[in-house]
Amino acid sequence: MAGSMNPDVINAARQRITDALASTSEHSTLPDDEQDALLAQACAEACDVLGSWLESTSWARLSPAEAFGRRTVADCIADWERLRPFLPSVGEALARIAGRQGNVPGAPQIEDPATYVDKLIRNATYTARRNRRLDGQGLYQTATSRLGDLRNRACKIASDFAEDTLKRASDEHDAAKTADEARRRKERKKRARSLLLAVANVMLTIVVTTSPAAVRQNVPEWGHDVVQVLFVHQIAHTAAPTVSIAPPQVGPRLG
Repeated sequence: MAGSMNPDVINAARQRITDALASTSEHSTLPDDEQDALLAQACAEACDVLGSWLESTSWARLSPAEAFGRRTVADCIADWERLRPFLPSVGEALARIAGRQGNVPGAPQIEDPATYVDKLIRNATYTARRNRRLDGQGLYQTATSRLGDLRNRACKIASDFAEDTLKRASDEHDAAKTADEARRRKERKKRARSLLLAVANVMLTIVVTTSPAAVRQNVPEWGHDVVQVLFVHQIAHTAAPTVSIAPPQVGPRLG
């Protein structure tokens, strides 16, 4: 397993990704080749950074301790409510980080930290009440799986960009090929931007989760574990926002 991961490294990557998103919007005046290059580089960096994060001790430390890991997420609801007076400082840390990214459509705009933190709690509470059997370890496994899938998709799109660049360089000009290429490039750009937006949102949560001043210094010690569950849920949610979180499926028993 790799060592810990500096949140500044992740935040710098997130900033470059949001810059790429801002430079490749539908209103961009950059040539298609330049937009492709920016998105390809951003996807390659997302692939690298997410891979490093999954192998880091920083992510391993967010795995719940054995005893707490068996506790259901639903059991955390009451503690989240008890923690509300301490959470505005965490929300303010999120707002400061999110505010550095500029106005990227779809990226988290945290104008009111208290409202944003309230949304984190409401989302996690909704999941917990729909899945009473989901425990902390199951949530962590789900987040790990979703991050791995997000990383694999980033790697694949980066590879697709590279292959298509080589193919265009070797193809002879053909009107039919040119029209087909334009369609492919438009579809790939849409997929890349959607994925990178998810990556940027995940990285925002990771940066705050791994910033000691955001949690350790502002939340009482008894609340560290339940806030950790809240952030792991947010990571799982932002990695695949359209998919409901449920307990991991247990495979068939052998023997």
